[in-house]
Amino acid sequence: GWERTAVVGGPRPRWGGHHEARDLPAAPGAPAVKSRIAHLRWIAHHPLARGRRAAALAGWLAWQLRSRLLGRRDFRWVLGLRPAAAPGLHGMTANLGVGLAEFEGMAFLLHYLRPGEFFVDVGANAGSYSLLAARRGAVVIAVEPNPLPRGFLERSLAANGLSARVVPLALDAVPGRVAMDLSGDARGHIVEAATAGTREVEATTLDRLLRGEDAPRFLKIDVEGAEARVLAGGAETLDRTEALLLESWGEPALHAQLAAAGFTALAYRPFERRLVPWRPQPGAQSVLFLRRPAAAAERLAAAPAVPLFGRSL
Repeated sequence: GWERTAVVGGPRPRWGGHHEARDLPAAPGAPAVKSRIAHLRWIAHHPLARGRRAAALAGWLAWQLRSRLLGRRDFRWVLGLRPAAAPGLHGMTANLGVGLAEFEGMAFLLHYLRPGEFFVDVGANAGSYSLLAARRGAVVIAVEPNPLPRGFLERSLAANGLSARVVPLALDAVPGRVAMDLSGDARGHIVEAATAGTREVEATTLDRLLRGEDAPRFLKIDVEGAEARVLAGGAETLDRTEALLLESWGEPALHAQLAAAGFTALAYRPFERRLVPWRPQPGAQSVLFLRRPAAAAERLAAAPAVPLFGRSL
């Protein structure tokens, strides 16, 4: 997994960016109820819920009930996709009702990528980004060491007639083996030392993984705080990459490294199809780094409209 929902650059909007989706518990206590209420408020104020708030909330609730009463856990998503999902698979269920949970990052992908271009999804989780890219006709490599969400990604690809290379490895600064905490949910993260709740997985580097492949048009890295380790093993790949979406915790050294590599930190405004300067904010956020912002802006403006909930994006 390693997937965390986060806003893409810029000031945090009224709807609060992205917080982690929560599913209905079997027997909710007070903290669980507060979490569900917070998530319902998040849905209600999501940009893609404007003008359809009741439908967005109903879509989330209908899946929660259907998945428990009827055992059917796929759902009708955007672009005709029907991904596999399950309670607790927050990297996918966050899309329920709102379409694009990580609105700015997912919209950037839909507007930026063209058929046949190369997309690499590091920390693919259940595949929200990978499925969108594959549906748009991109060539996709999805990297996910956690077997739980990776299994859902593979099921979703097969069920939707899509293809992608799914890599069951972790990425690190050097090849070897790493300990990952896979307890609690479908994300997982690298830890320094193995404990009772961890599992050792094989790791390679980004450069080794992509050696001999075409240059990535778009690279997404969301690995629960291990982003610097992935980039340390990916200098060659970074030199060939045009666009990078990176989960950032505001590390100045990492931002300086990317600036020295020729990238500009930006935020994307999907309704306006406009790139704006990135502004740091507390906590985790996904930041867009572009090598050629002017060329990217032209590409975004020229992209065909994406149909979403009876409107065009």
